[in-house]
Amino acid sequence: MNTSTRDTLIACGARLIHQQGFHSTGIQEILAAAGVPKGSFYHFFKSKEEFGLAVIDHLSAKLLERVEAVLAPGQGSPMTRLRALFGLIQARYQEEGCGPGCPLGNLVQEMAPSNPVFAKRLDAGMQALIARYARILAEARAEGEIAQDIDPDAAARFIFAAWQGTILQLKAAGSLEPIDTFNRFVFQALLARPGQA
Repeated sequence: MNTSTRDTLIACGARLIHQQGFHSTGIQEILAAAGVPKGSFYHFFKSKEEFGLAVIDHLSAKLLERVEAVLAPGQGSPMTRLRALFGLIQARYQEEGCGPGCPLGNLVQEMAPSNPVFAKRLDAGMQALIARYARILAEARAEGEIAQDIDPDAAARFIFAAWQGTILQLKAAGSLEPIDTFNRFVFQALLARPGQA
């Protein structure tokens, strides 16, 4: 059994866990979805918790990769790229409906209160995303696209938290209206070009 089998298990498990939660996803279900023999799981993972941590790393890397693909230089000004990022996410929710939410955010709600090991790994994944937001905001400030008194790190933390709250609201309400509110307050107020707020 090679690393491709391990990667398949993680990818299939990540999809199932995103859809239905960690506790509701069984090892047998993951093996069936991956189409690999029963003994494969414990060949690669000592426990379901160890597997869960690998899933978190996988999800964190995939999310950061998607974010970086949009925020990378060469695709417009910093604010153009940041707006494009949230525009793509909004389009995805419009296509898929108001579930299943952010995979990391879902796991935080389910696992962080009872599992400090999961909480620490999830926080690391979220901090990496926040740091990337902070870098694009620093670029925007340097180019005069946002006010000079905005702290990129603090603004990035706020935007990330506001977005997670937005996802919770749209899941509960079954409506995309919370995204409109997010866009209005983040892009038209907090991150408005100086003199246009």
